[in-house]
Amino acid sequence: MLPEESAIDPDDETLAAASEDEDADEDGDEAGARVPKAKLSANLTGKQKRFLRAKGHLLTAVLHIGKEGVTDSLVKNALVQLQAHELIKVKVGEGAPENRHRTAEALAAATQSELAQVLGRTFLIYRARKEKPEIKLPK
Repeated sequence: MLPEESAIDPDDETLAAASEDEDADEDGDEAGARVPKAKLSANLTGKQKRFLRAKGHLLTAVLHIGKEGVTDSLVKNALVQLQAHELIKVKVGEGAPENRHRTAEALAAATQSELAQVLGRTFLIYRARKEKPEIKLPK
């Protein structure tokens, strides 16, 4: 005789709560709170995002976001760096007031740039120069 398999009740609340805890992001503001992932740019295709991630791999972070978060001076500095480089890597410190995904979205929105990647506490943002763009995105 074969041993009977235990039936798993899909409506069991203890199993649902355990799986939610496993899926929770480590950046949650509250214990066990789910934090939505940053929305990568919908304007960039998957191929373009891969291209930018490959270019950004060797970059060092030119901006560091600290305990004050995304400030006006940080946005101004990011705009200067984007004008100079088009693709920049930004590091989010542990003391930042917002989680890494919200911080990445906020800076991308403030600089009118495209969020190409969020990896750990580092993210890439891209904005093409209006005159003489240096980075040619694949189609």
